[in-house]
Amino acid sequence: ALPVILVGLMIGAIFGLLTAVGAEMVGGGFGLGNRLTTYSSMINMPEFFAVIVILSTLGILIYVFFFLVGKKWASWEA
Repeated sequence: ALPVILVGLMIGAIFGLLTAVGAEMVGGGFGLGNRLTTYSSMINMPEFFAVIVILSTLGILIYVFFFLVGKKWASWEA
């Protein structure tokens, strides 16, 4: 059951990141979601794409983390 649990954690972490950014876009605050909204409304594309690159990198790091944990703890499941 461990591989299934790890996949659930991976998907949950990615959707958690998406939900947090979406909530910041709607509710405000000082996070990356607010920066996305601010930069897009000011048509400030270099900073807008920088935030997108940061969020993409964070999502990839989360995925790789759980992938490596799965390789170590559930090596029978490739």
